[in-house]
Amino acid sequence: MAFIKIQKLVRDNSGKIISGSATIVDTEYEKAGTKSHCKHIVREKL
Repeated sequence: MAFIKIQKLVRDNSGKIISGSATIVDTEYEKAGTKSHCKHIVREKL
């Protein structure tokens, strides 16, 4: 499943975004023994 990951988002007083970064990432689940871990793979930088 893909989703947008947002980092360091900064807004001004009116709510306008003035800085930050975002990427579209895929999530892959890996089963290792008794625990499952997820890995985020960058699909595209925005």
